[in-house]
Amino acid sequence: MSRDLRIRRKTIGYCAICAVGMVTDPEVFRLATAENVEAHLSQLQPGTWQALQFQRVLWTPGFAVARTIVVGVERFLTDVGNSLGNHWYRAPLELLDQLIVAQQMTLKARLWTHQELVARLRNHANEEADRFANGVF
Repeated sequence: MSRDLRIRRKTIGYCAICAVGMVTDPEVFRLATAENVEAHLSQLQPGTWQALQFQRVLWTPGFAVARTIVVGVERFLTDVGNSLGNHWYRAPLELLDQLIVAQQMTLKARLWTHQELVARLRNHANEEADRFANGVF
């Protein structure tokens, strides 16, 4: 994502739901919210010798929505015995997807994939440039 789009993303207030997993075992993941996704993976990597990668990155309209979804998913995974401690879980990624969608539907909130968010931000920037070109601020 370009620097301009990162700044626009932060200004508007989008927040990500991130599932970071181990390359060797994709069903083990850490669930968290992140406003700065670019720094999130590098912050987690020193805590393990295993190579990490993003398993899921979904964007929400703000931190409160992202945190509410993550807390609901974590509560369910802990209740069914899938918690490994310290926000790490073992579960099929399909289950994670279903839990996130269930929480989203409960909140009636929007979620965007990373590609959808980039397209949204580019569209927003283009609309803003068109308004500026037409003399409408």
